Amino acid sequence: MDKVEFSDPLFFLNVIGMHPFKADKFSKFRLAFSIAVYFAVIFSGVLELIVNSQGLETYARASDTLIPQCQLVCKIFVLAKYKKQIARLLNGSQRFWDLGQFGARYGNSFGKTHKYLKSFFLLYKVMLTFTCLQFLAVKIIFKIPKPIAISFGETKGLEPLYDHLYLVLHAMITLVTINLVNGFDGLFFYFIGHVLTELKMVKVAFGDSPIETNWSEEKRFKFAVRHHRFVLDFIEQFNIVYCTMLLVQHLTCLFGICFGVFLMTKDGVPPDLDRASKYLPYIVTFIFQTFTFCFAGNLLLSWSLEIPNEIFYHDWAKKTTYENKLAKIISMKRGQRAARLTLGGFANLDLDSFRMVLKNALSFFTFVNAMMNKKAVTSV
Repeated sequence: MDKVEFSDPLFFLNVIGMHPFKADKFSKFRLAFSIAVYFAVIFSGVLELIVNSQGLETYARASDTLIPQCQLVCKIFVLAKYKKQIARLLNGSQRFWDLGQFGARYGNSFGKTHKYLKSFFLLYKVMLTFTCLQFLAVKIIFKIPKPIAISFGETKGLEPLYDHLYLVLHAMITLVTINLVNGFDGLFFYFIGHVLTELKMVKVAFGDSPIETNWSEEKRFKFAVRHHRFVLDFIEQFNIVYCTMLLVQHLTCLFGICFGVFLMTKDGVPPDLDRASKYLPYIVTFIFQTFTFCFAGNLLLSWSLEIPNEIFYHDWAKKTTYENKLAKIISMKRGQRAARLTLGGFANLDLDSFRMVLKNALSFFTFVNAMMNKKAVTSV
């Protein structure tokens, strides 16, 4: 069983010129073109929103496209600011142990993580691509005179010339979005998959179970200590790169779920087919995205805490174990501080943060719905 290869998410980043190892002229051209198109479309959409604004409801209707753009802007910022750090992380991953380091039996067990990760990322890519393309499909099928995500005019439609121009721009930003999110999020999940495998292997190295190596017991323990320290340092550097984006993503998912539910149920429950087909995939994607990131962070935290337990449950009556007791106690102490990813340093990325997003999103939805109903009653 082979590990997942970073070439898969890097392919998507390479399409838009954001590959961390490439700085040739053609890559720079693709990068400049992608960013220029992206920000031109965002500026166009915000301008339409401001010019045609008719109050809070206008901004609520625009939220389904404005909120995801905050995520994308943050991801572009992270890729630009931390390009060298991401390259160092990719190079550092080459120091990870092979899946067959301890023999075929363990290799097959470790390989299951990567097998599931490949299947998951395939599902993630399909779901994301479908969500992006369905905005174009809605525009074409229902012949909406204002392309979603670009024009937010509330009083009138667009002339055919501008309508077609916006449609072309919308198609281009959709392509940029698909490649940016698949590449950026793919790197995150693949890094997590590799790190989780390393934590499993460090746990085995610290244990008493027989492994197929020529290491002596003392050498095995030294290699385990050294690799454990390397993995913890790797996770710390990984968190520095991703923590800001994780915070922004949590906040945007919170508001995205809130406004998505509001827009879908605006005309009553159950919603009509048009609204359900547009907003339900949008809401589900936000929830699915938040859950997968939080679940990955929760696995990282819990698996790292299993290592000191593995050291503690050694046979302390053995001479070699007793002779290395001080080093084992120090290793247990280090392992008791869980490896973790954070939301900008304010909170841990785990399932508790997922529950917090859902709870606050529904609370905010109740508030927004009450405000809109109050405004409707006052106007009558």
